[in-house]
Amino acid sequence: MDTIEKGAAMGAAEIQDGDIFRWSYAHEKDAHGAYAYWCKSRIAVAGNGVLHDTYWGLGRDQSSHSWSYDVAVESLLLERIGNFNDFEKAPEYRAPYFADADILNLNHPNAPRGNFYTRKGAEPCRKRMLEHACSKLRDAQSKLHSAAYGVEFAARQIQKIEDGRPVSEISL
Repeated sequence: MDTIEKGAAMGAAEIQDGDIFRWSYAHEKDAHGAYAYWCKSRIAVAGNGVLHDTYWGLGRDQSSHSWSYDVAVESLLLERIGNFNDFEKAPEYRAPYFADADILNLNHPNAPRGNFYTRKGAEPCRKRMLEHACSKLRDAQSKLHSAAYGVEFAARQIQKIEDGRPVSEISL
């Protein structure tokens, strides 16, 4: 991932169609106050000389949500996170199979699903899969422990009821 800042070596000519950036305003005066990022995903996609914020979807031309490459390089801090030519859409449940470097997750509050991509040709990552499987095992063991405690607790309460113990000693 590259960060492109005002005055950096990268210019607008180096932005390629399909490039995807996380962005923020470079100058406070560009931020327009407290609502600077209202209705903006802060994810922009390059195409036909314009960066479009993805909040309203790809390719929507809204002046407050899109910038020419020249204006973008001058007024935004840009972090390149990939290019659509290098990724393919994938189901999100496949995330645990791939290394972070092979995942592109463009979900945001206005589009919380369906914006997940994996690098073309990426092979599943055994290390990532093992980490995920171990995490699932820990979660299942925790639930099992909790369920076993629940069974024991319920059995004790049943025994108290059957023994005729005072109601004040019984918790349900």
